[in-house]
Amino acid sequence: MINILYVIPFLGLGGAERQLVELVKNINREIYNPFVCCIGLNGELAAEVEEKGIKIFLLGKKRRREALRVIFNIIKLIRENDIDIVHSWMFSAGLYGRIAAKLAKVPVIIYAERGLYRWKKWYHIRLDNFLDGFTDRLIANADAVSRFYADQHNTNLDKWTTIYNGVDKNRFNGDNSEMVIKKIKESLNIPSSSQIVGMIGNLIYSKAHDSLIKAAPQILKAIPDTYFVFVGGAPQSIKKHVPYRTLNEFKCLAENSGCSERIIITGYRDDIPEILSCFDVLVLPSKKSTTEGCPNVILEAMAAQKPVVAAKVSGIPEILINAVNGFLISPESSQELAEKVLVLLKDKSLANEMGRAGEKVLNDRFTVSRMVEETEQLYSTLLKDKTNI
Repeated sequence: MINILYVIPFLGLGGAERQLVELVKNINREIYNPFVCCIGLNGELAAEVEEKGIKIFLLGKKRRREALRVIFNIIKLIRENDIDIVHSWMFSAGLYGRIAAKLAKVPVIIYAERGLYRWKKWYHIRLDNFLDGFTDRLIANADAVSRFYADQHNTNLDKWTTIYNGVDKNRFNGDNSEMVIKKIKESLNIPSSSQIVGMIGNLIYSKAHDSLIKAAPQILKAIPDTYFVFVGGAPQSIKKHVPYRTLNEFKCLAENSGCSERIIITGYRDDIPEILSCFDVLVLPSKKSTTEGCPNVILEAMAAQKPVVAAKVSGIPEILINAVNGFLISPESSQELAEKVLVLLKDKSLANEMGRAGEKVLNDRFTVSRMVEETEQLYSTLLKDKTNI
């Protein structure tokens, strides 16, 4: 049995956290024995991991001065559980997890970057460069992410492996009947005959929620019976590094738009498959400075057979094929966003065709089973190279 310790800041409602959860839930338990270590507390997704009988260790870090304690606690976990692979996710977990793994002489050390984190200062990059030197493999969730960090860290691109995110299609194969859609719309005070343009994601500036708000008047002028639904909030995990809006700030933005009666802000929801079933179009306008790598929400829309309009930035063009499963637009362009959304709202046949095409693209390239298989293959290759296991 190969023991793997996954180190992550916490298991909250984020894209990286969702991918780790899907990985540990679906990894081959006859070969791999996964453990999860949260640098802070557990978070909303922890229950899914524990339901699979996977142990979660909580280190409860709150302050910088606890760094040494955290490192030594991880070393203790490694030794007590005879860990063969340490796979760390995101900067802080990558810092503590990789140092602990090196000191504990773990055979294989892996680090995963999940987005284009431009907030890093020179000293963060210096630390990354040092840690990359003894890391066996660096994983990105899009080629754009690999290229960004190979350039930022001045590392060899050959040390990077791209493993795209995967979506559990079964989450989106539930009861999305007209009855369910009607029920969701009623809960949001949206008439059953109205069309919905939606965004799902944390309220960070780089996602450009304001671009959809600016596009709303033009869309409403052409199709008055349209609603705009925003799902998401600002999780604790992003507040230290990424500029974001609070829910109250976002509500003020909507109120000043001139069409606030058609804008609905839900905050966090745990029924994303049902919410997506109500959308006619999903959008992700994004800024040039976006942190997006391989956005889960686009893949989820594809699983739900929904067309997507998204910005041509970062890893988005790697998963969204223009005029096939959606439209690519210029970053932050409310004009282009309105134009492409209107095309899809006016032409239901085209929208449905793009939705079906998206599901096919997902089935071919972005399933959880494919993501898990590629990760397991990487584990096997690295272990053979390092230990002959």
